[in-house]
Amino acid sequence: MIPITPGLARAPWQTEDADHDDPEAPGKQPSLLERWLTRRRETVEAVRVGLEKGLVGNTNARRAQDVADREALIRMIHQLAGAAASFKEPELGDHAAALEHAMVSEEPGDTCEALAFALLARADEPAEALSQG
Repeated sequence: MIPITPGLARAPWQTEDADHDDPEAPGKQPSLLERWLTRRRETVEAVRVGLEKGLVGNTNARRAQDVADREALIRMIHQLAGAAASFKEPELGDHAAALEHAMVSEEPGDTCEALAFALLARADEPAEALSQG
């Protein structure tokens, strides 16, 4: 059996100080769940904004900034699709994957928009699995 060197038995951001379990402690890293909830919230808001700006369904030629914003939105949706099941939200991940596929494949705008609205509807439902711990 290989002995564990003291200090290597925990992640680099974990410390032995008394503030370790205090979420308000300076320098405390957010938990994985906290990071997920932040990313989830940011992505859902980005989809809303993307719908308002026409970035979800509009695949016609547009300004370079619109193209960059649309690509960034697709990346965010991709990450949501990949992570959702790990946080007990597989249906949200399925909706995100469908929207990502439609946007990348340049499906008709109304198809992409309908998928975006379905994603938002699912995201707005209470996340019962998350509240159960």
